[in-house]
Amino acid sequence: LARQPDGRWRTWRPDGTEIRTGPADLRAA
Repeated sequence: LARQPDGRWRTWRPDGTEIRTGPADLRAA
């Protein structure tokens, strides 16, 4: 899980696919 300068987040699933989420997505999770 890595926080980007613009406030978004990047993370990777175990299978290697990348996930990019914004603040709204993070709250909704």
